[in-house]
Amino acid sequence: MESSGCEELSGRPILGAVLKRLSRLGIKSLMVEGGSSVIQSFLRTHSENKGTSTEKKHGGEDSGVVDKIVVTISPKIVGMEGLGFSDSINFSSSSAPSLNLKTPVYQQFGSDIVMAARI
Repeated sequence: MESSGCEELSGRPILGAVLKRLSRLGIKSLMVEGGSSVIQSFLRTHSENKGTSTEKKHGGEDSGVVDKIVVTISPKIVGMEGLGFSDSINFSSSSAPSLNLKTPVYQQFGSDIVMAARI
């Protein structure tokens, strides 16, 4: 990558700053696909920012950072060394006691089940 002119950075970007920069560039919608760390970062930022956004969507409700989530469930039990969905997200604040999913839809693909819902 460096030979192509890209600078390699270590660490992780600050998600809130990245989202603000994308918004200033006119990007209002983003599809994110990731593992547990990426998912946790977005859901944590959503939980922390819920109710602070100035934009209102979906019938006047404040949509926060995440408005939809798609989860794939595979029929496999991972041992103690496996990575789970979340080990550190705490949705227990007075303004967001839980992560409520709205209008969930389920579809089976082979042996996997995919659930999509609004948050």
